[in-house]
Amino acid sequence: MSSTHSVLITGAPSPMSTVDADCLDRRGFRAAFESGARTRAKAEGGKAILLAGQKQSLLEDEVQLEGRRGDPRNGSIRILSIDGHPVVREGIGSIINSQADVTLVSAAGTGKEGIEAYRVARPHVTLLDLQLPDMSGIEVLLEIRSEFPDARVIILATFERDVEIRRALTAGAYGYLLKSVRPQQMLETIRRVHSGHKCVPRDIAAGLALHLSDENLSQREIEVLRHVADGERNRDIGENLSIAEETVKVHLKRIMSKLGARDRTHSVTIAARRGFLYL
Repeated sequence: MSSTHSVLITGAPSPMSTVDADCLDRRGFRAAFESGARTRAKAEGGKAILLAGQKQSLLEDEVQLEGRRGDPRNGSIRILSIDGHPVVREGIGSIINSQADVTLVSAAGTGKEGIEAYRVARPHVTLLDLQLPDMSGIEVLLEIRSEFPDARVIILATFERDVEIRRALTAGAYGYLLKSVRPQQMLETIRRVHSGHKCVPRDIAAGLALHLSDENLSQREIEVLRHVADGERNRDIGENLSIAEETVKVHLKRIMSKLGARDRTHSVTIAARRGFLYL
């Protein structure tokens, strides 16, 4: 690994003192998280300064193809891909099977198919889409890990939503990548996760830190926001949730305060962007 693409993790034992700059293990994650928190503290007018990172297509042809498929019997890393988009599954398969040490042993397009595929294939590492046709990726992750506690799952997401990331890591994900990640970084993450490391990109870790002190929305507040997103008036929301209209107003006031929103519509926009809601 070239020095231009690595970063020294203070206090990390040799030979793991350097890791890919865009993929931090637990120690590096903590450092980036703290760095992001400092960035937030210095932000002018309370506005967060996001770390910009290059975002290129998952299908970008930048991997050195070796022209050899791994054999599941020769000790290669066995991969299961669970993704609702056929094109993405095919792209992942092409990238993985271009490497001698990694093999795609199974693929699925829904959560239920993915869980069954895991039972049959028993992969070393699973690449899991967060948004599947029949259930959420978090639900699939929890189901797999309830049956196979040692399962090593890397989440592949379309958007960077801090609430989703926290849920995924809390549920036991070993890694979290955007689908715009470079193929070589995805492969490196797979190898690191297979070796037992948890791997989170630097910009994602820093993005989490930007919301470090934010207060989470309660389940009731999320329910209220769902009804707001459906265009319901406060009176209708109260009737549907069996609460008083004044109580709805109190919830909305708290929601706007927690999210830093100007009004109820702005609250829905922010909640969707951060992963509290799916529109």
